[in-house]
Amino acid sequence: MYCPGCCWRYLARFYRYWPVRVIFLLWMFFTVSFLFIFYLGHSNNGVSIHVGWGTVEDRKIKFDAIKCTNLTLTSLPVTCQLNRTFSYQEDIVSPLRIPYDILAGAYPRFRKYMSIGISSVRRKKTNYLLGTIQSVFHQTRESDVGDMVVVVYLADWDLAVREQVVREVSENFREQLAARQLLLVTSPRVAYPTLEGLKRNYGDSEERVKYRSKQNVDYAFLSNFCAGLARYHLVLEDDVHCSRNFLLSIRRKVEAYSKPWTTMAFSKLGYIGKLYHSSDLPALARFLLLFYDEMPCDWLMDHFFHSKAQVELLHMKPSLFQHMGSYSSFQGGANPLKDNEFWEGERLSRENPPAVVFTDMEAFQENTLEKAYEGSGFFWGKRVTNGSHISVHFKEPAVLRRVRVLTGSPEHSGDILRRGLVEVGWRGAQAGNLDFCQMYHGIGHFIKGTLDAEGLGLGARSAVDCLRVRVIEDQNEWLLVSDLSVWIARAGNATDVHKEPTK
Repeated sequence: MYCPGCCWRYLARFYRYWPVRVIFLLWMFFTVSFLFIFYLGHSNNGVSIHVGWGTVEDRKIKFDAIKCTNLTLTSLPVTCQLNRTFSYQEDIVSPLRIPYDILAGAYPRFRKYMSIGISSVRRKKTNYLLGTIQSVFHQTRESDVGDMVVVVYLADWDLAVREQVVREVSENFREQLAARQLLLVTSPRVAYPTLEGLKRNYGDSEERVKYRSKQNVDYAFLSNFCAGLARYHLVLEDDVHCSRNFLLSIRRKVEAYSKPWTTMAFSKLGYIGKLYHSSDLPALARFLLLFYDEMPCDWLMDHFFHSKAQVELLHMKPSLFQHMGSYSSFQGGANPLKDNEFWEGERLSRENPPAVVFTDMEAFQENTLEKAYEGSGFFWGKRVTNGSHISVHFKEPAVLRRVRVLTGSPEHSGDILRRGLVEVGWRGAQAGNLDFCQMYHGIGHFIKGTLDAEGLGLGARSAVDCLRVRVIEDQNEWLLVSDLSVWIARAGNATDVHKEPTK
């Protein structure tokens, strides 16, 4: 006969017997342990990943068990930790944990505006590194030097070569090293991936593939080191000549460009003069390492900005960096490449006083008259006709002692002012108009596209308000003004020159 309460009564009586309780708990413990070990052994054939769901900030991927033998990154050291938590910020966005040796210099004490990265290897015939470093510092205004840090990555694996380069740089740039404006760094050879047995893409020889693959890793390690040193990062080669005030020109270009960007180019040659946000450098380093054996570095850099949705390279003109080497770092072969859009920007002693400048000629692209007067570029005008002018209205009357106007350039030698003159003038008071000069006095004509007039007052009887370049004959060619420089007389040198009375 079935008894509804009997089963529960017998079970309760059995459970109250304590030895049975102990045996039951031990059975449960060994059963669960066996199932856990069985599951763990089978899941170790791969990597067991458990995702804890929550807010985006709380999501982390936890590797419960990792077999180091299953993770094979060619020649790259891998540290495996059990129960290590994966973090997107630490493992993807942050710089890679690459070993570095600082050979000279020290980290800057605060974040700079720009880091300049130069990867260098010793050439068999001629070396240009010292000249490149000299050009970087010499062609930067003293007030701007503190806004940059130059990092030279010595990519030679020969210890004796590295030590020689360190001695040479230390002897020539003691001041910059002491001021933490220059660092020499390197990475050990064991940190590099294999360079043997790589794919020979594009029909390159085995030596060529090895050379360009190592070069990709060099720039990856350099970019990774510079992450966080500054706001922006500029890539240069070790055989480059810089335009005068290049840092000021880059700063103005960046500030004037309002759209999102990944890469700006200030040279059209290879990876010279490529500018990045420093926040992108860890991603760039990973990108170069991921495809280091596929193609040359400059091609990879193009693919990088495409991968970040930048449609085309932002090539800023004029070019601010010129390739000056004649021999390649690859087997010492000839490499005479030159950038025909390079602008020297010679502004060594000009004193251009504050002024308003304007012209009735249409500027080509961003090559405005303001840039020619400020020294950050050149003016390139179209439709040059008789009567066309370039006018400079000084904000304060000035006694001029020299005026220099250079037109054309080595790359555009035909775009000179063929017939024209330079005049100085004074404001007039007719009809209450005190803003424009009414009277002009000529100080010289252009000869082969150049005018350079010198002398206290330049033949004028008084301090002047205006300077004007006037075209006196139509020409088919455009007009490129590469230099518009003014020098003024100091107070002690202008005692014999008086202000022209208002007419």
